Amino acid sequence: MKLVLKTLPSFFVEEDKIIAALFAEGLDLLHIDKPDADGELMERLLSLLPERVLGRVFVRGHHRLARDYGLGGITLDWGEPLPEGYKGGVARSCTDPSYAREAGKKAAHVLLGGVFGGPGESLQAYRDAAAKRVYAMGGITPETAAAARKAGFGGVVAEEDVWSRFDMHTGQDFKPLLERFAEIRRVAG
Repeated sequence: MKLVLKTLPSFFVEEDKIIAALFAEGLDLLHIDKPDADGELMERLLSLLPERVLGRVFVRGHHRLARDYGLGGITLDWGEPLPEGYKGGVARSCTDPSYAREAGKKAAHVLLGGVFGGPGESLQAYRDAAAKRVYAMGGITPETAAAARKAGFGGVVAEEDVWSRFDMHTGQDFKPLLERFAEIRRVAG
């Protein structure tokens, strides 16, 4: 099962170091989700990451950077059109489990939000959407990662449970964040 991390919407001083350490600890894919960010700040973050991991990075917005930095691809919402002339990898995100499996046939992978703790759908509806290229997103902890694995999801997208272990405003020690990531990694395999 793939382990994916979605970034926080804001930039912070230690971000590149944390991301590099997470890749060293077994992170499979990174989704940089800062679509409203300044392009120069996006480029700065990408330039600080180890070159060997760039092919495993997807960006939302700033699609030109996917080509310029040799990234794994871009992230688009379900139904969002492909940027004109874009020929690289595409990940789709959605919250409707009925779209996830279909989208997974055409996309590199699908980020299915709301699987754990999301409003509306039952866990069974999400289980029915589980597939190798559908990754469960939302509420991922070691316990829910185990449930996602059992349900047949191809991966999980860690977010708030990992990032909550580090204070981006005053933090310098990101060891608790790495430890929490390692707990999820053990379950994800």
